[in-house]
Amino acid sequence: MSRRIVYVNWTIASYFGWGVYGLNLALNWQDDPDVEPVAACPLTRENLVVAPAQQTAADRFIARSSAFQARLAQFANQPVTVEG
Repeated sequence: MSRRIVYVNWTIASYFGWGVYGLNLALNWQDDPDVEPVAACPLTRENLVVAPAQQTAADRFIARSSAFQARLAQFANQPVTVEG
């Protein structure tokens, strides 16, 4: 069975409440066999402060999120429905 993608649809950063909550979700779901977190909002490494042991997980999350956002960019300024 493949992992279910969960889109986090708010800004993730280490500097405010919801951002920290989203970061913690993403880092804790990295090794979950059932859930794959992806940020729907732009995400940069500069806005994330993580322990060295979490950096690899954060990098994987950023890479997956950036790939999704690149695919989504072609629909800029158009209504979009995400199925799945």
